[in-house]
Order: sequence, then C-alpha cells, then structure tokens
Amino acid sequence: MFKNNSSNYKTCPLLKKPCIGSDCMWATNMRGEDPQSGAPLDEEGCAIVWLPMLMTQNIQVTHEAGAAVESFRNASQENHQQGLAVMLQHAKVVSISPDENNHQSLEGNARG
Repeated sequence: MFKNNSSNYKTCPLLKKPCIGSDCMWATNMRGEDPQSGAPLDEEGCAIVWLPMLMTQNIQVTHEAGAAVESFRNASQENHQQGLAVMLQHAKVVSISPDENNHQSLEGNARG
C-alpha cells in the first residue's frame, strides 16, 4: 500500500500529519490470510492500521482454541465415565463371587 501512496495513508493515525510511508518506524509488511475474506495478503502498511484486522484474527483463533478445549474436555469426561463404569462393574463381580480364593486374596491385599 505504501508503494503507490494509497489514499488510505494520507494522514498518520498517530501524529495526525502526512504519512511518510515506508520511511516510518510503524511500516510493516503483512503476509498471510485476511481473516474476514480469506484472501491471500502480502502488503506493506501502517502497523496501527493493521490492528483491527489482527484483533479480528486473534478473536477467531481464541474461539477455535476454546472449542478445541471444550471438545477435549468432553472426550476426557466420557472416557472417565466409561472407566468408572468398568471399575464399578468389576467391583460388583468381585464382591459377589463365590470363589473363596478371590475373597482371601482381597483380604490379604487389604492387610498387606
């Protein structure tokens, strides 16, 4: 955008003076993808002017991360419930088993 002295950069958003383009310390080359349109992006422009787009991108990434964490939590909770059900079922089988050796081994483990 600085190359052709676009009308978007007539006035510096910080100094409220005429834009000096590529000579400015805030001149930044932005590469990537526009978060709103998905179009490829490779432009030089003012870092202050890029902030709204970068904030939009940050919000999108934060939402995606939150969704991934929630999905992981749900999967973990489901696995925990399944494991707990297996342990409870095993405890019921062991406690009603008529095998004397099974009861003795459980008592021996509790003492030792």
